[in-house]
Amino acid sequence: MKVANLRYDAVSGGLRQAMVDLEFTDGSREPLWFRVLEEIPPADNGNAWLVLALPLAAALGEDLHVEMPVDPWLKLNAETVVAIWRRWYPNLVKKPIRIHAESMPVSTPRAGVVSTFTAGIDSFFTVLRHPECKHYIHVLGFDMPLWKQDAHSRLTARLEKVAAQLGARLFRMATNLRETRWGKLPWENFAAGAALGGAMLQLEGGFGAGLIPSSEVSPESPWGSHPLTDPLYSTSAMRIHHDGLSHTRPEKMEFVAQYPIVLENLHVCFVGQDTHGQDDRNCGRCEKCLRNLIALDVLGKLRECRTFDLSLYRVELASQIIATTPKSRILVGVLKALAERRGRADIARHLDASLRKSRIMGVLERFEKTPLLWRLPAWYRRRAFGGLARLHRLPSAGGAAEHA
Repeated sequence: MKVANLRYDAVSGGLRQAMVDLEFTDGSREPLWFRVLEEIPPADNGNAWLVLALPLAAALGEDLHVEMPVDPWLKLNAETVVAIWRRWYPNLVKKPIRIHAESMPVSTPRAGVVSTFTAGIDSFFTVLRHPECKHYIHVLGFDMPLWKQDAHSRLTARLEKVAAQLGARLFRMATNLRETRWGKLPWENFAAGAALGGAMLQLEGGFGAGLIPSSEVSPESPWGSHPLTDPLYSTSAMRIHHDGLSHTRPEKMEFVAQYPIVLENLHVCFVGQDTHGQDDRNCGRCEKCLRNLIALDVLGKLRECRTFDLSLYRVELASQIIATTPKSRILVGVLKALAERRGRADIARHLDASLRKSRIMGVLERFEKTPLLWRLPAWYRRRAFGGLARLHRLPSAGGAAEHA
């Protein structure tokens, strides 16, 4: 696999588009682009593109050739990332790959700190704890599909106001990354960290440090954005930090819920009103929205949060969360501990029921691809978790046309 033909073009909105070609051993080729404000000096090297291409090359089992020079630290650390992935995901990354690129001279980090910012719990926690961070980024094409440009404009207009209130500035960015072959990779548990690191390195010409807010993950558990792998996307000119692992999600919620600016702007949903990806509103129906509603209820802040439709919420829905994955069990478990600590025995009881039913569901899921027996897990899922409103995948309103 080769990353080649870096070029730049001006696009509308005061943005500059940097584009490369991804060339594969089967002879196919795809363009990959990122859009960044023109005022930010272009990095003019292969660092960001190496990081962005790395998970795809590793999953394809193809050596990675980068035509542009790359930082020697990054090149060395990228090989370490692949070795970690091979241990974590032996069914996905099946063999080592080699990285071929000329090394560029090392340089010293510039002043300035930038953080990803979505107005979620993790990102609010990071920027509130790091007032020295004066620049935030939000990337259209990550959680929010490219064709939802109107929703992105509404969301980022709100995020710009939040940033201004915090004495910072929001940079709007965009990429077609998930519309390329890259988009078939598992996002959350494998590739997200490389996408975030690559986005940070698009700003390497103007900033010396990038913060990636941590998600709810154990240091011992594999995950896409992880304290072990995220820092390995650093270069000599820009250090990438995985921030906030010192606190659990409920502890972060307790911290950020003290701030009215958070309660007025909290945005956690990545499903969207139409279930086709994040938009500018919390759907209030998906399990991520429900977990945050429960946490706000436990903390006594539910009525102060203005970004949810509270008519959809009731305490009993806590028992309907399906927690069959390691991460979901961690999330429900720490939420239950918070409810117990805060004296909400009713919510703790429903969360305990969720964990109990999820253990049964986890056993039954083994039969989902077995003839005839697949009906058993389907029946139990409806019976045990049917109280949680199901999201039906709606036809895309013009999405396909705008995609093209």
